[in-house]
Amino acid sequence: MPPAYIYRLDTSPRMNSPHGVFTSYQVNVDADGNNIVCDAANEPCITMDPNKLVRMAIGWRQFDAWQSNFRHAGFGVTIAGGLNWIFPDVLQPGVFRSDPVTASDDTGNFF
Repeated sequence: MPPAYIYRLDTSPRMNSPHGVFTSYQVNVDADGNNIVCDAANEPCITMDPNKLVRMAIGWRQFDAWQSNFRHAGFGVTIAGGLNWIFPDVLQPGVFRSDPVTASDDTGNFF
């Protein structure tokens, strides 16, 4: 299936899921930190800077619409220990990707 039309006009509050003393924060959000309605993502892989544990990067399979099976490599970064995330866009628009893997080296570079 070809890439879906990217429909990112509607937003809703991001999902925060508390569980005991832990809280999970939604990563694939728009520039204002809101949920992007009708997009979908799965199979995340996360890594952190070993020198500054509040710096993390995450990659995932990004579907532009839940009806599409065309997947990109979505990615996000945080400098706040995961409390908020920046999801700039997919790695390479229009390029089919699957099963993302992230890593960092001992100096804090993300791959």
